[in-house]
Amino acid sequence: MKLLPLCFFITVLLNSSISFTPSIKPNPIKALKTTKTNSDTIANTFESSAELITHKNQQSVSLKWVQLLKKRMWTKMDLLHIHAISGIVFIVLGSLWVSVFLINAMQGVDTIPKPDNFSISLLLVGITNCVSCLPMTSNPNQAGGFKYLGVGMTMNAIWQCFWVSGYYPLEVNYLDTWISSIFMAMILCGIYESEIALTRELSIQKDKNSSPEKRNEIILNHRAASYPNLLHLPVLYNIMVGGREWFDRINEKFPFELVMLYHASFAIAVANSIIFLCATLKDRKLISLRKWLYFQLVMLLPIFTTLADLALHQGQVSIDPLQVYAGFI
Repeated sequence: MKLLPLCFFITVLLNSSISFTPSIKPNPIKALKTTKTNSDTIANTFESSAELITHKNQQSVSLKWVQLLKKRMWTKMDLLHIHAISGIVFIVLGSLWVSVFLINAMQGVDTIPKPDNFSISLLLVGITNCVSCLPMTSNPNQAGGFKYLGVGMTMNAIWQCFWVSGYYPLEVNYLDTWISSIFMAMILCGIYESEIALTRELSIQKDKNSSPEKRNEIILNHRAASYPNLLHLPVLYNIMVGGREWFDRINEKFPFELVMLYHASFAIAVANSIIFLCATLKDRKLISLRKWLYFQLVMLLPIFTTLADLALHQGQVSIDPLQVYAGFI
C-alpha cells in the first residue's frame, strides 16, 4: 500500500514529460541554413565595420594634414593672408589656363591665339603674390633663394609676358635695359646664394652622418631649382639689346613668335610659383625632399607650350637663334 503513491507519482511525471516533447522533429536543413545566414550576416557586419573604420581613419588623416597645413602655412606676417590667397588663385587658375591651351593644341585647335584679358588679369594677381611675399623672406638661410629665384624669377616671367603681350606701356621702354640687367643680376645672385645654402646644408648632413643618397638628393634639388633659370637669359638679351626694334622685326617675320614667347613665359611664371610653394611645404615638413624634386618637373611646362606653338603655327614661329635673336634678324 505504501508503494501506490510512489507509483502514481512516477506515472504522472512520465506522462508530463511525454506531453512536453514536441511531436515534430526540427528540420536539420533549415537549422543549417539559419546558422549559415547568421554567419554571413556577422561577416558582412564585420566587413562593413572595417570599411567604415578605414574610411574614418582616412578622413581623420586628411583632416589632420589640412589642420597641420593651416597651422604651418598661415602666418601673421602675411597681411590678411593676401599672399596665400593670391598664390592659390594664380597657381590654380594659371595652371588651368595653360592646361586648356595644351589640351586644345593636342587636338590641333588654338583657342588662345593671342594674350587674352583673363591671363592678363592673372598676371596682375601674380604680381600681388610676389610683392606680398617679400615681408616673409626674413629667414637668412632662405632669403636669397626666395627673393632672387622665387619672387625674382616669377616677376621676371610676368614682366616678359607683359613685354610681348601688346599691353606694355611704350612710355617706359627706356627702362627696359635696366630692368633686363636687374633680372640678369638676380639670376646670378640667386645661383650664388643657392650654392652657399647647399654648402651649408651639406655640412649639416655631414655632421649627421647622412647617407650619400640623401646628400645627392639635396644637391640635385638645390641645383635643379637654380641653374635652369639661366634659360631666361636669351629673352632678356633680346629685350636688352634689341628693344622695340627687335620686337617689330620679329613680329613682321614670324607673326606668332611673340605669342609663343607669351605662352612660354606665362607657363614659367606658373611653374615657378608651384616650385617655390612646394619649397615652402618642404621647409615646413609637409612634404619630403624627394617629393619636392618630383614637383620640379613642372618646369618642363614651357617646353610643352613651345612645342605646341611650333606644331600649331608651322613656318610662323622659330626657335633658331640665327633667325630670331637680336643681332641676327
